[in-house]
Formats: sequence, C-alpha cells, structure tokens
Amino acid sequence: HGFKVLSTGRVQGPTLEILERREEEIGAFKSEPFWELRLLFLVKNQEIEAFHTTGKFTDKKKVEDVFNKCKKKKALVKSVEKSEYKQNPPVPFDLTTLQREAFANFKFSPKRTLDVAQKLYEQALISYPRTSSQKLPAKIGYKSIIESLAKNKNFTHLCEKLPKQLKPNEGPKVDPAHPSIYPTGLLAKTLPTEETKLYDLIVKRFLAVFGEPALRESVKVTVEIEGELFLAGGVRTLKPNWIELYHPYSKFKDQILPEIEKGEVKVKALNILEKETQPPKRYTQASLLKKLDDLELGTKATRAGIIQTLYDRGYIREQTIVVTDLGIAVVKALREYCPEIIDVKMTARFEKEMEQIAESKLKKEQVIEEAKKALTEILGIFKKHEQEIGKKLLIGVKAAMKEETLIGKCKCGGNLEIKISKNQKRFVGCSGYPNCKETFPLPQGGRTAILKEVCTCGLSILSIKQYKKRPWKLCVKDGFVNNKKMETETKPVEEESVPAE
Repeated sequence: HGFKVLSTGRVQGPTLEILERREEEIGAFKSEPFWELRLLFLVKNQEIEAFHTTGKFTDKKKVEDVFNKCKKKKALVKSVEKSEYKQNPPVPFDLTTLQREAFANFKFSPKRTLDVAQKLYEQALISYPRTSSQKLPAKIGYKSIIESLAKNKNFTHLCEKLPKQLKPNEGPKVDPAHPSIYPTGLLAKTLPTEETKLYDLIVKRFLAVFGEPALRESVKVTVEIEGELFLAGGVRTLKPNWIELYHPYSKFKDQILPEIEKGEVKVKALNILEKETQPPKRYTQASLLKKLDDLELGTKATRAGIIQTLYDRGYIREQTIVVTDLGIAVVKALREYCPEIIDVKMTARFEKEMEQIAESKLKKEQVIEEAKKALTEILGIFKKHEQEIGKKLLIGVKAAMKEETLIGKCKCGGNLEIKISKNQKRFVGCSGYPNCKETFPLPQGGRTAILKEVCTCGLSILSIKQYKKRPWKLCVKDGFVNNKKMETETKPVEEESVPAE
C-alpha cells in the first residue's frame, strides 16, 4: 500500500553508517554517577563559584569525607594567578566553515547555506562559494574591496577600525582552483532576509581576518579549606580588536571576577552536586559536516546534498540528528551483506585519487579502471544477496511508512493514520477499523507533511502545500490553525524534512 524510494552510494552509505554508529553508542551507553564538591564564596558581595581540584569524585564516601572535613571551616585564598594571552583572528571561510557558522548562527541547513551563497555569487557580491581554500591571495585587492565595503553604512565603522597594514590570518587549507570565500566589494541592493544574513556573516568574517589579535586575561584563584583545594576561574577581554569586527558572530564570553586578594573569604555555601555521565552527543548538521571534512568523505560541494538526501529518504530526522528505523535497517542490511558500500576508507581513497587526477598526479584511466573493478565486485555481492537485503529493508520501510502516516491516538485507543481509499481519495482513519469508524476528511490537492507541532486536541498538525501557493496548517479535528499566524511562521513543506530555520 505505498511506494518508498531508497538509495545508497559511496558517500551516502558511509555517512549514514557514521550516524548509525553514534546511535549504537548512545543506545549502549550506561550512565554512571559521580559527585562534585562546589564552594560558593563572596568577594565584595559578588558570589564566586569554585570546585574541588579532584573534579569528578567517583566514590560517594570520599566526597562526603572531604565535605565533612571542610564544612563550617575557614576558607583562605591561597593564590591569584593572572595571565594575558592573544586570541588570533579567525581564518577565511571555506565552504564547510561557512556552512557550519551559518548553522550555528542562523540554523541554516548546509544545503540552504550553499543555495543562498550561490545567489550571492550570481549577483557578484561574493566570490565562488564551492571552495576548500582558507587562503586570501593579495591579487584580489584587499584595499579596494575594503574601500568599497566602507561605502555601505553597515560596515563603515568596522572598515575604519582595520589596521593600515592589511595582512590576513590564513588557514592551512588550500584549493588549487579557487581562493577562500570573500565579498567582492560590489555594493549590494536590498536583499531578501536570508541573503542579507549570510552576506553580513561573510563580510564580517572577511574584515575580522585582517584584525589585530584580541588581548585577553585569564584569572585562576586557588582557595584552601583545611588543606583541601578549590579552583575558581575567570576571563576578560582587555582589547577586543578582531572580536569587534566579527560581532555578533564571535562567541567569546567574559566571566569577570572582582579583584581578589590573598586571605580569608566568606563562605556562602558548600555543596555536594550529584551528577551522572552523559552519552555521546548526537551529530548536528554542522558537526556532521566537520566529521565528513575530517574523514575526507565527499567534496565541499556535495556534502550538503548528501545530508539533504538522508533527510529526504527518511533515514534521519531532527536538528540533532536521529537515525530512523528505516535508516538503521538500511545500514544493518548493507553491513551484513555488502559492507563495502559503507566502507569509509574506500570512499575516502577514491576522493583522494580524484583530487590527484585534478592535480595531474594520477591518470584518470587508472582510477576509473580501479573504480570499475571495485564497483563490479560490490554490485555482484549486492545482487547475490538481493532477496535477503530486500527482506531486511522491508521491515524498515514498514516502520517508516507507519511513522509518516501517524497523526495521533484515536478516542478508541487505536491510531489515527493518513489512509488512501479504494477510489484513491486520502483521509484520516482509525487503525481499529471496522470496529472503529472514526474518520476525518483531508484536502485532496497538494503535498501533506506531518509536523512535530501538536494541536491542543493532541493530534499532530499537518502542513498542506498546494501548487504555487503558500503552505498552510491544518488540524483534522479542529480545522484551520490560526490563519494569520501560519502565513508568517509556516515553513515550506519541501523543507519540513530538514529543520533549517
């Protein structure tokens, strides 16, 4: 009763396998308790937090012994150590770093970032975005670009703060075909919101690259109670320099301590904090991009599309990426019967060899022949186990299709699901039919997606996207959902699979 497109590939497969491995790590993780001993003391009426130098106590009795030893005893500041250090400016944007920064600041998916960057490039506002370079060659004309940017009132004050000697802080990555991403200096007309955001980020990154290193100061305070040591730390920015140029995208926060002198301080509280170890974090689209970059899987231009495809196929969902039952079924079937398809090393080797062709270090005929041989072997194995792979995938497909049609619980206890009638009309009906005949009509035109948003009635809200019309929201039980609100807040259905905004 349905159709599902499944796919894999030499980058798609290994990427999904990386995500599935993380799911396994999270599933197998067993939390273990630990304890921290926290001291709160006062200096000039400011509360300062310090922790016992042991850090994590794994023995509850030991932390209780230290607590009892220090309880209601005098606290003495033993030392105050200050040190200044320089925080270098960031390096120019390559595509992967731009995608990660856009995700961190705007929650743009990697694909959306690339699409928006392409629009800026087509308007000659930025250089070619599909680059892995972190180099800014002098021949692009730093001075003339900055002079042009200074005519834009949003950047005038920043351009005035740049040093006279323009020397960029470059990164190690090189792309023989293109320099890093930079603004051309061409004055932008009024841009749509997304383009304005990304352009602002690119310009400020470009300016920050030429900034002076920031001067910062760290403070380390050691407090002693009955021979037990506690540490407090602070940091402040003395001279922001490039941090001002990259505002609000520079993520450094100051934790300013008052002037502290050696001697006794007033203890406000001493607490044992009970905690437990946490499982590995799920990947976000940004951290997955970095992982693929580190493993040399895919190219700067294809990685965003690969991640998008995993969402579109229903293999993964959510911003903090969760692998669906279907995604897990695909990986397990391939791992059991055709592990070469999800082999990270083989894919990375082919990527490297293709780069070497571009650099004239290898002949393309040699690499093509090797790839043909490898793929013929893989497809032969796949064909041999076609039936077994199909059976395993069917389990995942059924689970995925159920998830894609379920909108909530029926009053009878069954599931309310999107169904197709014999005359190909779609509606919402109960899984308990014929015993339960609860049904709700659905619009017959347009594309329907089930949102994570839930109505006050308890059922999932649907997004309906009809041809050349704005999407709108629907609760099948209560009807339209706040028409005015949905006009401004509903995202296009095409993007519902990827949480991007």
